[in-house]
Amino acid sequence: MHYVRIAFIPILVIIFVSIFWVQKNKMILPDKFIQEKKDIDTLIVASIELNKIWTTGVVTKFDSYDSDKECNPHFMEHYFEYLDSKKFPHLKVMIDGVERIINLQKIYSRAGNNTREKQYYKILDRLRWNIVDIENYAIMVTLKVNDYQMEIVLEDSCHEIYLPRRIYAKGPKGDDYRKDKLWNNFSENIFVDRYLVTNQDILDWQENSLNQDKSILGKVDRNNLSRPSTNLTFVERELFCKSRGKILMDSDVFDAASFHPDNYENPRPAIVIRSPYPWSRKTKNTFLYKMQNGPKEEDLDKLKGEYCKKVYAKECLSLLDESYVLLTSVTWIGMFNALGGYMESVKNVDNHKLNLKLSSFYFPMHSNVHQIGIRGSWNGEGFTFRDFDFSDYEKELLDEKSVFFKVGFRCMRNKK
Repeated sequence: MHYVRIAFIPILVIIFVSIFWVQKNKMILPDKFIQEKKDIDTLIVASIELNKIWTTGVVTKFDSYDSDKECNPHFMEHYFEYLDSKKFPHLKVMIDGVERIINLQKIYSRAGNNTREKQYYKILDRLRWNIVDIENYAIMVTLKVNDYQMEIVLEDSCHEIYLPRRIYAKGPKGDDYRKDKLWNNFSENIFVDRYLVTNQDILDWQENSLNQDKSILGKVDRNNLSRPSTNLTFVERELFCKSRGKILMDSDVFDAASFHPDNYENPRPAIVIRSPYPWSRKTKNTFLYKMQNGPKEEDLDKLKGEYCKKVYAKECLSLLDESYVLLTSVTWIGMFNALGGYMESVKNVDNHKLNLKLSSFYFPMHSNVHQIGIRGSWNGEGFTFRDFDFSDYEKELLDEKSVFFKVGFRCMRNKK
């Protein structure tokens, strides 16, 4: 077996060297060795093509119901099963002017399942697998040509974003920038998840775990697998992130990924000037500032069109489907759901009680809760009103006391 991490440039170098070596020595090599070299080169070129499908989700003549195609093992599985149903080959590559066909091997079972059904991939749970140089969530697939098999590791490079190295400020925007607590990540490489963890993510985690937790499986909303997972305990969230080789989102990192720096060009500012709204460097010229400090907006067209795309607040529930929230409130680095949408749990090392992003669709658009850094408290266990401390914003939730609150979460990793 050959273990390969997909890396485009090194593989091209390997291909060039191997083809050059074969051509240089083909007069003295037995035909068997030449064929073996062609088989290996075929697998390497096929792995590059497979990585393109994995990272882009771009294929032809296949309509998928998967909303997220990039770095999605379920989309890959559906695509190759479609090719099987049409009796089409999985991959075609040209080696020495000859077209060669390569198919993935359907040999993997879901760990912890009693089913004999096989699939084309295996999820590499970081609690079970330790593959050198693979630090992120990844899957393994197997390619085969003649007598050669190669196991390919496809790493998820699609669903996280790099946090630029610079000086950041902690917590909500204050009245005096000079009093802000600053921190920096100059000696760190921080990657944050762009999206909230979904029900599908939790289902994959448990179905591929050797020690399935029935209580966690019971919390998966199988009718809404693409929606965020909102009912795991704090400890269960940390376990999931650990299975991905990550940790639960840190509150300071969340703010850094959300606040749009005013002086972006200077990574070492003496003071950090910032707006409480993720889509703007300025404060007073935004619609949300005007709503929070003036009359409420009654224009439904503006709410449905522009405003709900930036802050999916309470008014938006009656205007746009809840699934719409997944792609709202994008930040300066490309992280989604910075304001509005679902409440979100974070880890706060400075004050562990302030572990909850409050801005959500439980609050009206004009509420001051819709500012970066505004947090409340969650006990990490329950989801009724008594399990939360909404601080000064509790009075805005008097009609929500019987609600079973939805709390999302996301992960991050720090490669020092």
